[in-house]
Amino acid sequence: MMAKKANGKTYLEGTPGNIIVSSERDIVDLFGLSYEHDTNRFLFYESNFPADLFNLKTGLAGAVFQKIAVYHARAAVVLDSGEKKNKRFEEFMYECNKQNQVRFFTDTDAAVEWLSS
Repeated sequence: MMAKKANGKTYLEGTPGNIIVSSERDIVDLFGLSYEHDTNRFLFYESNFPADLFNLKTGLAGAVFQKIAVYHARAAVVLDSGEKKNKRFEEFMYECNKQNQVRFFTDTDAAVEWLSS
């Protein structure tokens, strides 16, 4: 992940196409990296996660995004595959987008704007 700034706020951005978070442990490790950059903001791309994340039955989405909430962080996830998600995950995204810890976007600029607000 690379540290970037927008509107005076630092955030860590994943590289599209590289799986960064495939377990709950990976997100905890990212918090260590975030402290080195004095930030609690993350910009992920859909391709930074394995396909299992988008299947709520695996529990991975709940575990990963719960850690973000527990650590009072913010994460924007840019849905970059264009693939339709299953109904359960779409409901999950809808509920997340009502909150201030994790939000899903289809546009990177909108995601960065939210992260840096």
